[in-house]
Formats: sequence, C-alpha cells, structure tokens
Amino acid sequence: MSLLSLIMGASLISCGKETAESVEEPEEQVTESVEQEAEAPEEGSKVEFQESEPIIEVLVNDSVKSEEYKAAFNSGKIVGASYIKSGDSSASKFDSWQEAYKTIIDELGDSEVKYSLIYIDDDDIPELAYDNNDAGRRIATYYDGYVNLLMAEKVSELDYIEKGNSLLYMVRKESTYYDYVYAIKDGNWIELVAGERSPLDPWAEDSFDEAGEPIISSWKLDGEEISSQKDYDELRDKYFDFILSKVVYELEEPDAIINEIDAL
Repeated sequence: MSLLSLIMGASLISCGKETAESVEEPEEQVTESVEQEAEAPEEGSKVEFQESEPIIEVLVNDSVKSEEYKAAFNSGKIVGASYIKSGDSSASKFDSWQEAYKTIIDELGDSEVKYSLIYIDDDDIPELAYDNNDAGRRIATYYDGYVNLLMAEKVSELDYIEKGNSLLYMVRKESTYYDYVYAIKDGNWIELVAGERSPLDPWAEDSFDEAGEPIISSWKLDGEEISSQKDYDELRDKYFDFILSKVVYELEEPDAIINEIDAL
C-alpha cells in the first residue's frame, strides 16, 4: 500500500470520528435542557400541577327522580292551606320568610310547642316544622311573600329528603297504616302518592299478633291493590327514597328557634 493511501485512510477515520461526535452532541444538549426544566422553580413562582387521577364529585343530596315522581309532580293535587294571621281576611303577605315564621311562632304563643327548621325543596329558604299539640303537626313553606301550611294529624313518623323535595308522612288509624308522600310546587304543598297497609280483615281476631299489632296482608297505592309488601315498598320508593331520608325532629323551644331564624 502506498504512503498516499495510508494518509487518505487516516484522514477519513478522523473525519468519521468527528462526525459521530457532532451527531451525539444534540442528545447531550437535550438531556441538559430537560434537567434544567426539572429543576425547582424560583421562590414565589406559580406552579401548576396536573392530576394523574380524575376528580369525582359526590352529590350527597342529589337524587334521580323517577318517571312516576315526575308525572305525579306535574299533576299532583294541592293539599296545603294558605296561612292567615290574626286580623287578616285572606292569605297574609310578608316581607321575608323570617318575618313570616316569627309571626307563626308569636301567634301560637305556646311554650310547649317545639320547632325545627328543615330544607325540603332545593331553595335556600328552610321550612318550619312544628307540633301544634292536639291540633297535629304543621310544616310551613314560604314562597314569594306567602306561607303554605301542610296540616297533618298526629303522626307515627315524618321523614324527608333534604333538598330532594320529598316528604313522607306516616300515620296509623286503628289497624291501618297510611303513607302520604308530599312535595312543594310553586310554594304549595302537593300530594304525590297515598298508600294504605292493613290486615285483610281489620275486624278479625287473627288479624293481630300477640302484642295487639295488626298483621299486614293488604296493600294499596292510590287505590290500586298491590300484591305484597315488597312490591308496595318498591313502588312507594319511586316517590320517596328511604336511603336518602332524614327524620323530622321538633327540638327547639320558641326562643331558641327564633335565634336560629335570626342567625340565617
């Protein structure tokens, strides 16, 4: 091999090495750039974080209304009565719900009456529940200056779905249990559905257990016969979901409930 060939080969090897080094250089620059971006930000600078997991919002008081509920709500009959204070000849109008409820409390004037503020429909104005002694239980709702009263007899239980617009009033008369589900529509109480549970023959001796409690064997919902307690519960639950329900308690004395009203 000639001296010229050796010189040319060495030159080519040298060029190839320089070319390879120049190709690898950008990789080092990219790595260095990434490392710089990963460095901690300066103090006081804004840092944005991206969540790796989706955030799921749980709506505690939200419930999906059944088609039966919606139909009953649209066609439900009004069962409430307008509140008329002393001296007025027609439904009394108030400037605020606070004024309205305090007027009711003042006119009752009985320290034995207990009260509770509860939220039945989805607005920010509470309903006023109270037990009017022998006259029964009342729940007042305020809307656009007026009060509408739901007047119930002495009840076995009164449950509601907070801000779910559904209230269940259960009462026993002799051997029959009655279930009424109500809602508030445009400031008025309306009935969604009415149920009955009783012995098949309420006068027969074998219709009662040893403790004298009725043995339920007949069920009706809005007058329609239901075949079993299970079917009755499933149909009633379309209007009132017991899983989301709360029990109404009248725990506050008049002065205490007025303080609670003033605080809202």
